[in-house]
Amino acid sequence: MLDSETPLITIAITCYNATDTIGRAIESALSQDWQNLEILIVDDGSTDNSCEKLTQYAQQDARLRVIKHPNNQGCPTARNTLIGAAQGKFIAFFDDDDVSLPNRLKLQFNCITSYENEENTQYVACFTSGEK
Repeated sequence: MLDSETPLITIAITCYNATDTIGRAIESALSQDWQNLEILIVDDGSTDNSCEKLTQYAQQDARLRVIKHPNNQGCPTARNTLIGAAQGKFIAFFDDDDVSLPNRLKLQFNCITSYENEENTQYVACFTSGEK
């Protein structure tokens, strides 16, 4: 159950020719323990079966929306498309081969809002480190 203090977070994923990895990235996004989320994915003109895989996931979960670029425009343009379509108060970028721990969104949200409160500021960016 969501309370009025739980803002919507958008997970924004760019995808280009990621048939072999996009499923793991989507499963990772869907497994987040943050309840109020949407997942946006831009297929940036993939020439493999990525778009078909994305469509299958979107049909199974209403939180997931797919935006298709007719041709490859590059990651910066795909991210700008995601920013323009996001409805969340916060945006978390995942790559098409990312696998994140289920508490990633919660940790980032807590880090950002704590800093904003301590410093009386807004518009803070939070980056994550990765393990390989």
